[in-house]
Amino acid sequence: MPSDWKSGYCASVTIRNTGSSATTSWGMVIGLNGSTLNHAWNTRITPSDGQLRAVNESYNGGLAPGASTMWGFCGSGTGRPTLVAVDGSGGPDVTTSTSVSSSVGSGGGAGVGGSGGEGGEGGGSTTTTTAGTGGEGGGSTTTTTAGTGGEGGGSTTTTTAGTGGEGGGSTTTTTAGTGGEGGGSTTTGGGGEGGAGGGSTTAGAGGAPPLDPACGPDTAAFADVAPILEKSCANQFCHGNPTSPAGRLDLRASTAVGALVNQDAGSCSSEKALVVPFMPSSSYLMNKLKDVDLCDPDESSMPPGSSLPEADLKTINDWICAGAPDR
Repeated sequence: MPSDWKSGYCASVTIRNTGSSATTSWGMVIGLNGSTLNHAWNTRITPSDGQLRAVNESYNGGLAPGASTMWGFCGSGTGRPTLVAVDGSGGPDVTTSTSVSSSVGSGGGAGVGGSGGEGGEGGGSTTTTTAGTGGEGGGSTTTTTAGTGGEGGGSTTTTTAGTGGEGGGSTTTTTAGTGGEGGGSTTTGGGGEGGAGGGSTTAGAGGAPPLDPACGPDTAAFADVAPILEKSCANQFCHGNPTSPAGRLDLRASTAVGALVNQDAGSCSSEKALVVPFMPSSSYLMNKLKDVDLCDPDESSMPPGSSLPEADLKTINDWICAGAPDR
C-alpha cells in the first residue's frame, strides 16, 4: 500500500513466477471488502460482486522463471483489499486463499465466513474464502457471498454520482460534471470543469488523469530535467549526437520533450511509451533509468555504467507527475 489514507488507498501488486517454466498469462481475484475501485494500471480489470478480477495486459503476461511484473489500483472507502486467488497458464497453476488469525483475547468481535457466518467472542481475526463460522477470537467479519457480521460491525461505503456543493468533499460521476464552490475534487469520465474553490478536476478527457501512486506533492519543470539529461545522456557519443543519436533518441534540450512524451519504447513492440504524462509508473523511461522490468532482457539500463542519483531520478519522476511540461 504505497498510499493509504482514511477514505481511500492505492495498492501496488507484484506477481512473480516461482515455477520452472515460463508463463503465458496470469490472473488474480482481489476482495475489495467494501471499498470501491477507482482506476488501475498495467492490468485489465473486471469488477463483480465486491471483488475484482485482474488479468495481464498483452505485454506483461509472459514471465520467465523467477521474473516478476507489477500492477496496481486505487480505491475509495474504509475497507482494504485482500488477495482471494491467483492463477496462471504456461507455468504452475496456483490457487490460494488467505487466512489470518490471532490468539483468544477479551472484547467482543465477530467470526468470518466465506458464505456467511456468525461472529464469536474475543479479539483477533479470522479470514477464509470457504464457508465457516467464526469461533472465539474472531475480530471482524469478511464474506465473499451473503453473510451476517457479528457484533461490532464496521461501516458501509457507497459511491453515487452527484455535484459538489459548497464546501463539499468530493464528487464522482461517469459523465461530465462541474465542481461546486469550495468542493474538494471532481472526478468525471467524460471531462468536466472544476468549480470555484474546487481542489482539482480529474477527467478521462479534458483534464489530468487520476494521480499515479508514484507521485507525491512535489512537481518539477523541464528546466529542472534538462541539465540532468545534458550531463548524463545527451553527449555527442550517445543521445546528443545531432546527426545520429543513439537509438534514434535525441535528448538534447531542444528536442527531448518531443522525443520522449507519448513516444513508443522500441524494445517493447510499441506496447509502452517512454513518457506518459502524469503517470511515471507507466513511463518506460523510469524502467530504463531504474533498470527494472525491461522489455528485452538483453537491453541495458541508462545511463550506461552507473545509475542516476536518487535526487535526479526523483526530479524526472516529479516532472512526469506534473504532466511532462515542455518548459
